[in-house]
Amino acid sequence: MVISYKYEAEMEKLRNELSPEMREQYDNAQDYMKMGKWMMFRINTDTDLNDYKLLTSVKIKPKK
Repeated sequence: MVISYKYEAEMEKLRNELSPEMREQYDNAQDYMKMGKWMMFRINTDTDLNDYKLLTSVKIKPKK
């Protein structure tokens, strides 16, 4: 997943809602072609799934 730098302000608000492991992975994510942070992870637990949903909610706004 690449999270664009244009979402940095939203990610800072959301960051504390992520699990400690995912927060650390986000903080340590590498730059992807100057476009954003690049992350790769597996979804093995409900916590991983929740983190994934939070991350994608920044990129794709949930329908109400």
